[in-house]
Amino acid sequence: MTQLEMSEKAGVGIRFVRELEKGKKTLKMDKVNQVLSLFGYELGPVQTLPNAPSIGAITEHTF
Repeated sequence: MTQLEMSEKAGVGIRFVRELEKGKKTLKMDKVNQVLSLFGYELGPVQTLPNAPSIGAITEHTF
């Protein structure tokens, strides 16, 4: 799938897809989830230990 096809199918701009692929550190989670949903995944918050850094988790959805 090309970047253009991905952006069209996910409903996001091609610039967003390029930034996502390049690993930009600040992206909108709702847009990331729009892209991930194409592959059956979703990004969401997870609980961490008191002194651990906060990270997101990707979960798989079965359809």
